[in-house]
Amino acid sequence: MVYFTSVQSDTYLETQYFSCSVEEKTAGMPTLLSLEVTGDAIEGTTMFASKRYWGGEEGDTMFRWILTNSDGTEKEIEGATSSSYTLKCNDIGFYISVLCKPVRNDGVDGSLVSTEAIGPIIPGPPTCQSLELAGSMVEGGRLTFHAVYTGGLRGSCIQEWFRLHDDGHKDKLTADECLDLDLADIDCRIELMYTPVREDGVHGLPRSVTSDTILPGEPKGVNLILPECFEDNEISPIKTYFGGKEGTGKYTWFRNKEKLDNLEFDLVAESSEVVGETLKYKPSLNDVSSYLILYWVPTRRDGKVGDPLMAISDDPVMAAFPSVSDVHLEQKSSDVYCGLGIYYGGYEGLSLYRWYRESSDGTRLHIDGADSVTYEVTDADYSCRLLFG
Repeated sequence: MVYFTSVQSDTYLETQYFSCSVEEKTAGMPTLLSLEVTGDAIEGTTMFASKRYWGGEEGDTMFRWILTNSDGTEKEIEGATSSSYTLKCNDIGFYISVLCKPVRNDGVDGSLVSTEAIGPIIPGPPTCQSLELAGSMVEGGRLTFHAVYTGGLRGSCIQEWFRLHDDGHKDKLTADECLDLDLADIDCRIELMYTPVREDGVHGLPRSVTSDTILPGEPKGVNLILPECFEDNEISPIKTYFGGKEGTGKYTWFRNKEKLDNLEFDLVAESSEVVGETLKYKPSLNDVSSYLILYWVPTRRDGKVGDPLMAISDDPVMAAFPSVSDVHLEQKSSDVYCGLGIYYGGYEGLSLYRWYRESSDGTRLHIDGADSVTYEVTDADYSCRLLFG
């Protein structure tokens, strides 16, 4: 229905109505006037289905991408249902085409149309699409990487690890697939250079990624061992420190008559005597036959401390080999002499004493029965020298 209003000069309004009918046009059947695949048949390339549609307003036109091998066997690419498709490594060697069924917006579909297959699909250039480091960037950590490769079948790709110093100096470290971070890496950054290599040996452009600054590990004592302990023989513990550069640790030496099984600090401190507070210790006579215990607090150079360790000697402190020095005679009276000397080598036991009579011609005879530190001169000793040992 159509209407309009006419206006006369005397402001009288008059509305007149007219009716008319419009013949509704019917949309044609959905049809593809043309269809072709565009794009280079190279792995990594996105192929497009270029078409000309006719038949009303287009709806969800259907696409199916097809791979065909050299003997004509076809297979549909699962999930490839849009007007474009990016060629994958698994597509290499196949020919590709697309099936398209035009669909009008009211759901009516037309005839299925296919394109001529193009190909064969060839490998793309070896490329590292993305490169990321993985792992803990702390001393003692292990760095690995994730690389996304395209370009045919992957060959023996090359990875090279470098240590980057603040002054720009670079150290080549290893070509392994992972890198174990150590003390030398602290305060430096790690660079990974990755070169993609195709199965046929073709190299692609290298790609690199750089880590954050490597941090020191937490200070800790890895092991602590006391070597054999001898009187007056300075000992240094066998220890391994981890966690950045080592600072000045705390050391406490204890002495105990018993070999303690429980090395808890409080128990050791209650039952033992403190004998030293330096890294090295020289056992004295008082330590002989006792066990030595070392308490160590590992400390990083910045002052941060780790959990303490304790170690006890496997055996008690052994006495030095017995010896005597400054042996001499002292006359106690006109006919009594005393043999003197300085003993060394643990606690002295029942030492043996001997007296000798030496004549003027040098003949030396052991005096029977003279086995104490004192000796009373007899008539036989006149004109002879007395020797003590």
